[in-house]
Formats: sequence, C-alpha cells, structure tokens
Amino acid sequence: MKNAIYVSLLLGAAATGIVSFVGSSKDQGPVIVERSAYVTKHINLLLVPDLSNRVDLIAKPKPISDQEIFSIVLNDIEDVYLRNQNRRMNQQDRFSVLFTNQNLITDYAINMEKLSIDFSIFPKQRDRIDYIKGKDESTSLVNDRSAMLTEINRVYKKVAESMNGADVWSFLENLDESSLMTSGSIPSKKMQNGTEFRNEYRNILIFLTDGYIETEKGWSGKICNSLTQSRINNFRMQFLTKGKGRSLAEFFNDEGYGITPLNNELLKETEIIILEMDDRSINEKGNATHKITDQMVIELFWNDWFKKSEIKKHKLVHKANRLDDLNRQIKNFIL
Repeated sequence: MKNAIYVSLLLGAAATGIVSFVGSSKDQGPVIVERSAYVTKHINLLLVPDLSNRVDLIAKPKPISDQEIFSIVLNDIEDVYLRNQNRRMNQQDRFSVLFTNQNLITDYAINMEKLSIDFSIFPKQRDRIDYIKGKDESTSLVNDRSAMLTEINRVYKKVAESMNGADVWSFLENLDESSLMTSGSIPSKKMQNGTEFRNEYRNILIFLTDGYIETEKGWSGKICNSLTQSRINNFRMQFLTKGKGRSLAEFFNDEGYGITPLNNELLKETEIIILEMDDRSINEKGNATHKITDQMVIELFWNDWFKKSEIKKHKLVHKANRLDDLNRQIKNFIL
C-alpha cells in the first residue's frame, strides 16, 4: 500500500490510556509513530460550606442539612470515589473542608487537621489498604471520617450561635495552590520503552451555598461581586418595567447585568457543584410569590458568572427532598 494506514490502540481504563499510532507500509512494515501517556485521574475534593445565615434551620428549614451532605459524600469514599476509573491501587485522592471566611478558623478554634483525609501520604499500597481496613486502631479511614464529621458538627453548632456573611466571590477569586492541585503536582513515571505513566488531579468543589451572595460590601451597578435579595428584587423590577417583550436572558445581556467575572487561572482546572440553591420567592405553601422567581434570576446570574470566569465545569443544584436523590446528583457530577 502506498499510503500509510494509521491505527490507534487504546489500552487501559483511565481517561486517556496509552495510545499508539501505528503506520504500515509495504516496504517498512509496522512503525510506531507516536505514543502518548497513560493518565490516571485522582480526586481533589473540597467541601466548602459558606456558613452564613442559611445554616439556621429554624429560620430557614430545609429537608436536608449540610451535615447530612458531608456524611453521604464521606461515606462514599471507599466504595465509590477510590474506585473511580476502576482504580485498585495507588490512589492519591484528597478530601478536605475549606471555609469561605478564614477568620472562622481562629474564632472557633477549628482543627483543620481533622478536616482532611489524604490518600497521597501513603508511600506503599499496603499502608493504604491497612488504613482503609483499619488494621491500625490509632489511624484508620473510619476513625478519621468520624473525627471529621464530629468537628464539622461542632463548627455548625458554634456558627448557629452567631450568624456570619459569606463572601463567595472573594473566596473563589483567592483560591490558590495550597488548595487546588495543578497539572504536574504528581511526578510522572517513564518506562524504558518510552511509555509515560502520568497522574493528574481533578479539582472538584462541592460548594454548600444557597445562591444568594450577600456580603457586607453591598452592591452597586449592574455588574458587581454580590447577588443579594435586594439586587434580585431590583433586577426583577427593572425587567418588568423595561423588558419590552424581551426574554429574561435577552434583557440580562442587552442591559449588561452580571456578577464580576473571577480572574483566577486555577479555576480553569476546577469543577464546581453548588448545593443547594434556594428560592426565597416561594412561600411556605410552595407557591411562587413572583412571576419571575428568585430561582430564575439566580440561575441566570450564576451560569453567566461561571461561564465568563471560565470555570471548567459546573452544576447548580436546587433543594432536594430526598438524600438519595441529592447523592445521585453529586455522584453523577463527579463520576
């Protein structure tokens, strides 16, 4: 044959696998033209509660508490997340908790060491297995998970005694390499035949916030760093007054509304799922008090914000009534 025929072979169950491009010709026979790396993706999962007035379940009741969300995620570590991509060994996954307001760490004497489970610390697979199976009573996945949930519950009780605002915008803007893992964080290995085995992290944020970005700074102008109730009300009023037959999205874009885009390159490598967005325009009977609901406005602002901020991937999740339904949405996003 005069023209080379290229065949790609995909080996392994990882995201990209080992790919060989093989050319064949009548004179030379098979020739490997290119070989790419075998890439395994590990999870860097960050649980981020905003700890604002939304945690007051008496004033703002909801079917599923934040603590229950923490619990379902952490309880799936062994059987779900560590086995993602059919991985059976050498997992580098990290599970940790961050806070939008760093001052709370000092104010409530939060023990951050208890709020992290890191499988990358184990040099040998045997050590990792012993940790998961609890061979050493002094350190095990079960004990560390229990300690994490206990500390989270303690923090929530403290926060409920004194409500705080949550500057979601500044938190995302200032996320850095102390929390987000960059490409090349894990050294790659190259075999004698030139095959490269590369390990990379997926940065995934589970952000526990209601969609209302309420800070002490307030808001001014059509583009700013907050999305308060008053700003949502103002946008709704302006649309009803000046919409002139345009859709909500058309009015939003034509009039130049939005949340100030984030300028953080690391967010291009970050996936964010928002739990659980609220809708204060729905009354206690479940009826909408406005034709243009808060939910419609919040989705418009957040989707535009994350798109312009170049977030790698995002999903907005509204209040769920069943814990298993919410867990399914979380796993569908991650896996």
